[in-house]
Amino acid sequence: LAFNKPARTWTKSSWKDIYHPIENRCLTVAEIKRIRSFPDKFLFAGKPCDAAQRMGNSVPPNFVCAIAECLYDNILSKIDSA
Repeated sequence: LAFNKPARTWTKSSWKDIYHPIENRCLTVAEIKRIRSFPDKFLFAGKPCDAAQRMGNSVPPNFVCAIAECLYDNILSKIDSA
């Protein structure tokens, strides 16, 4: 992980292999949530490793929003105007 580069693809098992860019430690759940674009107030139930795995299985909220906007702009808006 580097401050000046995009984060690599996250999977439910790769979270243990991603380390803080400066400190010699794994990332916290809060840090993972920010990288994955989850709101700070969003809560994941269970143990921290469960939360990290759930984030690895999920599609980041900002990415979902971008997909939805693209679908609307390129497909759905054309159906609405037809």
